[in-house]
Amino acid sequence: MPRFKRTREGSGVSLESDTESVPSDGRYHVLQDGNILSSHRTLKAATAAYQAVLDQLGLSSQPVAASPQVGSPPAGDFYVYGKPKRRKTGTRTFG
Repeated sequence: MPRFKRTREGSGVSLESDTESVPSDGRYHVLQDGNILSSHRTLKAATAAYQAVLDQLGLSSQPVAASPQVGSPPAGDFYVYGKPKRRKTGTRTFG
């Protein structure tokens, strides 16, 4: 499973998998201020729990629109460690 981290800038809430902050058990973990709140097998379930925590804190689950500036970190909801992998399911046949 690739490394994954989604966080809301300034909230202290993150969704992580296979990072230094969480165990390498193939699960997605929702963290608040470095403490694991919940663990999930699927990204869909973990995302729902992550957004529920943001809603409890009164933060919008939508990313904050910001004008990009050179040298400044991204604002709002952003992903770290890249894109998900796609599985190759076989060969294509033409008949």
